[in-house]
Amino acid sequence: MTIQSYTVLKNLKQIANNTETELCLLGDTTLICPTWDEENNFDYSKYQDEIFSILDELVSNGYLIYPRDNKYFIALTSKGIHSKQDISSGIVGFLIKSVAVPVAVSLLTTLCTLKLFGAI
Repeated sequence: MTIQSYTVLKNLKQIANNTETELCLLGDTTLICPTWDEENNFDYSKYQDEIFSILDELVSNGYLIYPRDNKYFIALTSKGIHSKQDISSGIVGFLIKSVAVPVAVSLLTTLCTLKLFGAI
């Protein structure tokens, strides 16, 4: 996930109050708000030229859905609401696969080699 996508997701979570509330992009503005509350909004003007690609990335990664099959309406998924847990579990999984497993294999190989040659 890019920093821009993370920033947009964080702001969407804030205006949706970490719920599956349906959000919409307001017409010709640079605002995203809940469908029932235009005052509670996120101004995406900083990402205006890339907002649809950011939203598409978040949808393809499972953080958002298009509930009306329309790119102007979005909603958070459970993965989007709990994105920090998802990111941290990915990091932990990576560390286990990339660090812990190679260290364990190395130790076992060393012990087997030492045992085989009678050093232990």
